Amino acid sequence: MKRVKAKKDGTAEKPASKPTQAADPHLTDEERALWRHVASGIKRLRAKPRITDGGASGDGGAALPSLTTSRAADRVEPRRAGNAASLPAASARRSVPTAAPTVSPSLADFDPRKAKKLAKGRTGIEARLDLHGLRQDEAHTRLVHFLRDCHQRGLKHVLIITGKGRENDDPQTPFVDTLDRPARGVIRRNLPRWLDEPELRTFVVGYTSASQRHGGDGAFYVELRRPR
Repeated sequence: MKRVKAKKDGTAEKPASKPTQAADPHLTDEERALWRHVASGIKRLRAKPRITDGGASGDGGAALPSLTTSRAADRVEPRRAGNAASLPAASARRSVPTAAPTVSPSLADFDPRKAKKLAKGRTGIEARLDLHGLRQDEAHTRLVHFLRDCHQRGLKHVLIITGKGRENDDPQTPFVDTLDRPARGVIRRNLPRWLDEPELRTFVVGYTSASQRHGGDGAFYVELRRPR
């Protein structure tokens, strides 16, 4: 029995519709009858389309994509992503710089040599603030504004006057007459604590009690930082 061969374009050759006899003339009648029986059941074969890189299929349809190219693209595509969204979350967080927290410097001891120069007038006092007789909240507010303004102006040494306290009151003054007066000595005691607050430490280098010439225990020399 002869095989049915497919053509080069993918289609199969048509077999003889009604073969009457075999190709070999020396067959017997029984062999010819068997051949006709077998040949009558032969059906036409359909050739399968051949897949080519970028070419058309054998049956004239649209070209199929190359399997090799698709698989290569699948392997390369994940490595092609270069934007921030494709990066891991941890890497994206590490790439963002974070600002360091601002820490106010600590107060330093006032240089004794500078204090002597201020006391003798060799170093001038560039500004002064009198808090004597004020209430605590008002004195604190004025102190903050005064030191901030002096710092912005580039001043170096200022004088803060607080007063010495109630011990200087007239002992003959009735107690009832002192009730409406603001507490004395409180500002002098609170000034070191106020100067040590984080907000004021950004302006102040250090402080010390003033000489008798400038108020003694009721006043303070304050050294300011240079503005950046």
